[in-house]
Amino acid sequence: MRTGAGVGVGVGDVERMVSWVVRRYGKFLLAGALSTFLALNLALHAGTGLAMFCEQECIDRLMSTPLHSIDKDAVLYIRKHWIDAPPAPPASFKSTVPLDKPPWYSLGSWGEAYNFVNDYFSKYEKPGTFMELGAGDGEFMSLTLWVERVKGFKGLLVEPNPRVYDRLRALGRASHSVRACATPEQGHRKEVLWLRQIPDNLPPLLTRMQAGSNRLYQYVSKEDRELGETVGIQCFNAGALALAGLNTNRVDLLTISTHGGEMEILASIPRAVQFREERDDLFNVAASRGLYQVFEKGNIHILVPDNEVKVV
Repeated sequence: MRTGAGVGVGVGDVERMVSWVVRRYGKFLLAGALSTFLALNLALHAGTGLAMFCEQECIDRLMSTPLHSIDKDAVLYIRKHWIDAPPAPPASFKSTVPLDKPPWYSLGSWGEAYNFVNDYFSKYEKPGTFMELGAGDGEFMSLTLWVERVKGFKGLLVEPNPRVYDRLRALGRASHSVRACATPEQGHRKEVLWLRQIPDNLPPLLTRMQAGSNRLYQYVSKEDRELGETVGIQCFNAGALALAGLNTNRVDLLTISTHGGEMEILASIPRAVQFREERDDLFNVAASRGLYQVFEKGNIHILVPDNEVKVV
């Protein structure tokens, strides 16, 4: 499961965040690409860390409560006990849909966003990295599948739903994965995940949409709560997940599909840009970071550095 030696990131200088893409499935926001790569500023706070001399039960107890100090020991713990290595060689990938135009291509504005992301990263000469929070079954409406298969990106697929995680693993994607969630708050903690009940008579595409609609219980409307069941899950800080699963603090493509808490997850990553859903606030943040909106449709926004925009 381990991808290399432990990564120790200090509080000193770190590279500037320069690229990202944020996706919300259903009602989602897509923001992206601050430049040629994203350097997550994972300035790990000084602290005592996890008591690695403690018995496993003691460590599990520590990780189930808020842990505000995201240090090297926490990252090593996640890497050792939670991250799953790719299930098989890339040649074992078992997709049953065309990669360029899957059946859900015309759902909303997903196809246009998919084309933009693929075109943007097609310019990469070397494989990059990605992290997909809310990866679902690893195929349905995934914005990372093309960069993995075609560009050879190294990735981490994060999916807390136990129902679909096994299907994600069986798909044979060439990425590490973890059955956990990204916490919308600081530190690491236990959370409650809501899983929608799926009728047996739904069409296949709608069944996959329903299967991917799980979310943390706190983001479920009161009228919908009786339509599903709940399970306890472990959540980790998104920055710590990136270090543990990718063994790097550079992430070229970050997608978030959590049906709630997207902005909070971004805010919990040390020094990450905090986009808000409100249009004016989004534009103000974009301008302050030298970003220019190149795509807007519905509630999907794609932003790129203004120095990459060509006026014709």
